[in-house]
Amino acid sequence: PELDAEFASDTDQSNPDICRSGTIVSERNVPLSVGLPRVKSGANLEVFVALNGLTTGIIVKVEDPRCLGTLAQVAAEELAAGPIDDTIIEPKRLLSNTGRPVRNWDDVSLSDFYVHVLLDREEWVWPGIRVGFSWTVAGRRLRTVAMSPRVILVEDMVSDEESDHLIKAGSHTLFRSPEKHYSADPKYQNYRTSETGYFPGNDQVAAAVRRRAWQVLRLSKLNMVENLQLLRYVPGRWYKEHYDLFNNVPAITKAEEQVDLYLLSRELVSWAAQQRRLLYVAWREGLMHGWLHTRPNYHAYPDIQRPNFFNVIGADRADDLVEVHMAWIRSAFCPNKYPLDAEKACVLEAAEALDMLQDRFPEEFRHRAIQRNRHVTLLPYLTEVEEGGETVFPLARNSESLYGPASNIKREGMNECSSGIYVPPIKGAAAVFYHTRPDSTDRDPLSMHGGCPPVTGIKYAINIFCWNINNALGTKHVNV
Repeated sequence: PELDAEFASDTDQSNPDICRSGTIVSERNVPLSVGLPRVKSGANLEVFVALNGLTTGIIVKVEDPRCLGTLAQVAAEELAAGPIDDTIIEPKRLLSNTGRPVRNWDDVSLSDFYVHVLLDREEWVWPGIRVGFSWTVAGRRLRTVAMSPRVILVEDMVSDEESDHLIKAGSHTLFRSPEKHYSADPKYQNYRTSETGYFPGNDQVAAAVRRRAWQVLRLSKLNMVENLQLLRYVPGRWYKEHYDLFNNVPAITKAEEQVDLYLLSRELVSWAAQQRRLLYVAWREGLMHGWLHTRPNYHAYPDIQRPNFFNVIGADRADDLVEVHMAWIRSAFCPNKYPLDAEKACVLEAAEALDMLQDRFPEEFRHRAIQRNRHVTLLPYLTEVEEGGETVFPLARNSESLYGPASNIKREGMNECSSGIYVPPIKGAAAVFYHTRPDSTDRDPLSMHGGCPPVTGIKYAINIFCWNINNALGTKHVNV
């Protein structure tokens, strides 16, 4: 299933005070190799927690296994580097060691008491563990090629029959691949001499491979995956070093994203963010209504981006902001209050409590801006290439790699094929490589890569570009 709204949440049966006081960090800066044996039995209700894509984390001990929202919050605050920003008030996701949602303690146990906490707007990055490490996802075996840049090989990504079909289905659309000239420098002439093609919109094999890529990469939405592109490299054709993400894309805050991309009301966006901040403060200070912060799956959690939010609270987007605020308070804090006088008294008490929080804690958090861009590429190889056709990462000169350094590779016309690390084009397999840091705040410069020319044989491959947002919204954002 798609992972939308699979947020870590304390259950309704948990006690907020016990969750907050009984969830503690017992060890810090723990490598996975040390932490995993420590927590594996689960006897002490301890969990190894790392940030997205990382293998060093902390050990968190919980008193009540129903307090997963508090577990995620405590871990995020401990693991966050630098000044705390507004992601600390937003819902978090706990994902297992295989990138699946952790909804309860049974899921923690199935994940060997090892989980990752993903902050707001982050998409899953496979931690890789170490060069040569292998694991199975969606019936495919994955193997870590390199840790920096993060490069993974997916074995048996496409079958021989699928490869043959895709080559046949897309070959009649092939054309000279487009080039982007970043300057007038002569080196950008004939920078990309391969061919590109597309598949019919109703092609079932292409649709199946696209969906499989989504499953293997553990992205939260299928619409983050672009439609497939067919590539052909005949001997002597290449694509020199480049990034798959778009250049000069401004980072964007959550509020800017909700207003500019999702076209939500700026006034309502600001109101909802303020209520989430106050709920976080109430939780942090152990004050009234603090329980709601760690239950983001609660029906009235103040997130206007959720399609049914206004129906749930009994309000309309067009209503006056005061009306929306009072409707939300009524739904969140005073459901099923009868008679009417009791409901009015409850609403008044909750409104006064929130006003008190605003007066006592007026500080705001800095707003984190992230890159809404291509996040990861999955590149299946469709043919055997007798020699050449490697995918090279020329800036990764000091990186350990499953296939060793590229220094022994010589490809005429493309010197960068002899630098850094590489992935050979193995028929049916796919290379996976990430373009942004796991927190999406910046690109990974080592993800620069190139398609080396085949020497003998024709290389067919598929570009599967994947975003950290709906790819249509991402394209709108970068204005390409």
